[in-house]
Amino acid sequence: MVPSIFSRRSAPEPEVTEASSTSTHPTTLVGQARTAWRTRLEETIAADSKNLPTLSLTEAHPGGLAQLFTEHPVRLSLLIREPIA
Repeated sequence: MVPSIFSRRSAPEPEVTEASSTSTHPTTLVGQARTAWRTRLEETIAADSKNLPTLSLTEAHPGGLAQLFTEHPVRLSLLIREPIA
């Protein structure tokens, strides 16, 4: 499985060789930059996710839920059919 930014598992760390033990080696610099970038990305995602709207599906229409659970594309109007919902 290919790791992505959406997965919770982090990518496996590369094996450290003797050549990468110096702080100016390109492999070390790239690794440090990646670690710093990933930390900033995780902080940004955590901060942004607090402000996102949420949708409750507790009163969703059963027909729309069936399509949603089978991982088919579902329009919002199929989940919430009643005008007062």
